[in-house]
Amino acid sequence: MNPRESPYHWADAAAAYDRLAVPMQFAEPAKELVRLVGVVPGMRVLDVGAGTGAATIPAAEAAGPDGLTVSADASAVMLQLLRQKGPHHTVAALAPGLPFRDSVFDSVLASFVITHFEDYRVALADMARVIRPGGQIGASVWGTAVNPAIQAWTSVASGFANVEELKDRFRAQIRWGDWFADPTNLQTALLEASFTNIAVARREYPFQMAVRDFLELRSATVESALLRERLGAQWNKFSRQVAETLASAFPAGIQYIRDVYIAVATKPAH
Repeated sequence: MNPRESPYHWADAAAAYDRLAVPMQFAEPAKELVRLVGVVPGMRVLDVGAGTGAATIPAAEAAGPDGLTVSADASAVMLQLLRQKGPHHTVAALAPGLPFRDSVFDSVLASFVITHFEDYRVALADMARVIRPGGQIGASVWGTAVNPAIQAWTSVASGFANVEELKDRFRAQIRWGDWFADPTNLQTALLEASFTNIAVARREYPFQMAVRDFLELRSATVESALLRERLGAQWNKFSRQVAETLASAFPAGIQYIRDVYIAVATKPAH
């Protein structure tokens, strides 16, 4: 897999993400991100790495008809799904390389996206560039709490492939996931990007899903794409075995708690 590729450029993976991951995992943290940033009517908001709109939609509701919310994402497939939900302003773009003038947005949102940047420093600098002086950035990242279903999935995978090698390849795709799980690093990154008044809040969210939904969602992840590429014809055998393992381990469905860090910071007025 090319390090710049993502399953979310694929129609079936994007659809699974929108149907399952957004309502089950991303919607509530995104609402809290918008609340903590303080989006109010009339504001101009940019959602970087918007996906199918987990943060865009509550931001647009908060900004109201007199405001402007723009969604930027590298996946045209994701943005197409977002546009099907309403008349949203979308642009296929990455950070760095945001196609906007300096200081045009009151707030920029980065919902679970900064871990994906090849170089978070230049990406944050580009996001800072488009924020007006005195405006705010809001960023969310996953903490270190463990998903027991992923642990079980990984245990089965270890019988088919070198899991450490897969983890290394995964880190090449999501290279800052472990680093930003430490809230100190999240604060440091924003400080290095010249933001001030940095506040980091920790939140916990309970998640619950059927085993079949977990497996469908998991099949749309970078980890599964990497494993499927490695296993070839053995993928079907792995899929059967992991489904049996999870059904046995979680007969009443999968339940777990994930922690999230949400940082809000201000671009200096001068």
